[in-house]
Amino acid sequence: MDTLYAIKNNLFWLWGLMYQFAYQPVHLRNQARDKFREHLLRIPRCLTPNFFSYLRILLTIPIYFCLGSELLSVNILAFFLYISACITDFIDGALADVRNEHTFWGKLLDPIADKILQGATFFRLASFVFSQYLSLVIVLWANIGIDVATALVAWIMIFRKEKFKGANKFGKSKFGFQCAGVFLAMLYCPQLALVALSLSAMLGIRSAVEHLQK
Repeated sequence: MDTLYAIKNNLFWLWGLMYQFAYQPVHLRNQARDKFREHLLRIPRCLTPNFFSYLRILLTIPIYFCLGSELLSVNILAFFLYISACITDFIDGALADVRNEHTFWGKLLDPIADKILQGATFFRLASFVFSQYLSLVIVLWANIGIDVATALVAWIMIFRKEKFKGANKFGKSKFGFQCAGVFLAMLYCPQLALVALSLSAMLGIRSAVEHLQK
């Protein structure tokens, strides 16, 4: 009984820790949105928030084929393209906030673009770049599986005509840790990448549970 009680307490502690990991990145994101509000409002009206989500999907193609190249210059290009893709994730959400242009399709498109970007990148890293690091490969595939599961949860909610509010704070923080993990992997720091991607996997599970509870 003591062992079960200890396990239960540790699970509750881990669950609470997810809230802390989820809050900080979202808080920093909101601060950045407020700081760059004037710059965001200068973006031409023809460039809608959804435009940046589509751009993130398009950037996935060169990132996938450049990542893991034998040429250093091509890998550097993949690194900066990935940074650009991650920035579009901030811009589409922040722009929708400051313009008050939240749409149902935008709420759906944003996480889809995230999952396409991360899924393709994770697959490339697991299959071609870090295939010799078993623990990292497992975590990369775990992230892919969790992303697919959360996408299915979202589609089930839409099919049942339940209200879908888009990515929650856990999902947004998960994307942040995924980006950090990929950056570290691209810089050939697999141990640190493993930590960041393990956290993103846990946040992904918490995000899916949050959607199911609504």
